[in-house]
Amino acid sequence: MAILRKSCGLFSRGTVCYCIQDKSGREYALKDCWVDADVLSHEESLLNAVKDVPNIIQLVRCWDVQYDRHTNCTLNIRDHVCDHLPASPIFINKVHHRMLLTPCGLPLTTFKSLPEILNVFLDLVIAHKTMVGDRKVLHGDLSPNNLITHEGKGYFIDFDHAKFIVEKQKAKDSRGTGTIPYISCRLLRLMGGVPSLDLIDHRPCDNLESLFYIFLKFTIIYVGPGGSITDRGMLPVNSGSLKREFLMENNPSFEPSLFFQACHPILEEWHQAIGDALKGERDLSHDEIGDIIKWGLNKLDSFPSPKIPRPIMKSLSSKSDSPSVFTPSPPIAMQLPRHST
Repeated sequence: MAILRKSCGLFSRGTVCYCIQDKSGREYALKDCWVDADVLSHEESLLNAVKDVPNIIQLVRCWDVQYDRHTNCTLNIRDHVCDHLPASPIFINKVHHRMLLTPCGLPLTTFKSLPEILNVFLDLVIAHKTMVGDRKVLHGDLSPNNLITHEGKGYFIDFDHAKFIVEKQKAKDSRGTGTIPYISCRLLRLMGGVPSLDLIDHRPCDNLESLFYIFLKFTIIYVGPGGSITDRGMLPVNSGSLKREFLMENNPSFEPSLFFQACHPILEEWHQAIGDALKGERDLSHDEIGDIIKWGLNKLDSFPSPKIPRPIMKSLSSKSDSPSVFTPSPPIAMQLPRHST
């Protein structure tokens, strides 16, 4: 068993994702987490709604962890020590829950070539169109941590904050609106003017803008495959006003690293498409962004082959410099529980 990802923080869900194998050697991702009892089936219902959609993680089964013949939860743990604790008006019961998922992928930084990472983002745009158009599901927290690659294709994972679209391409009742650096400028501005984040309407176009920020980050701070980082930081676009100003610029001040120079035209077109949509007060479309990525892929041949600077190549091959991306060790076979979903 190998750890793929582990969350940190005193008030987190304690999520740990493992890479496991069944007896036949097939790999799965096992998500072990503590979920609020009142939303225990939330992620399961959303994953069932996107069943069989290509390039979206698929739920195989899920179950509650049992301890001493009872469901393992913080309420049972608290009952053992409640006499020694002060009264807590904000206690939330959390249930120890597990989900078996497929495929078992790797971080985006494990891509092997420029065409591959571009096709990964094209996969995500196409899958997102199907997810929101046909299945009425909107992912509520797009960030590099919630995207993976598997056999050269991109996948959406982690539907904790996903939601169903209820009316006119809008989703409400969100328990989260995303990860700050990747949230659209529209959502950031709305977040500053509502009494509760649950009242914010999250739209598919917001996610298309989030994908742009993720792609922009890749091209600026990474030197190439492997996840090694350049000495340049990310653009200061973590507020609604700064992001809007950045998107409205005719000549934005970003410069991809040497390996990603061929992506500059794609970034410019994607940036302009978002800016034009903002100016016209309309929603960005999937076809618009998909066509930009396809156009960029077709233009790759007109650019010199991307190369990683020689000093960086040496550091990538050096055992003393560990990569920023965790590479799991081979998983061990594991007997899967026979719980019904």
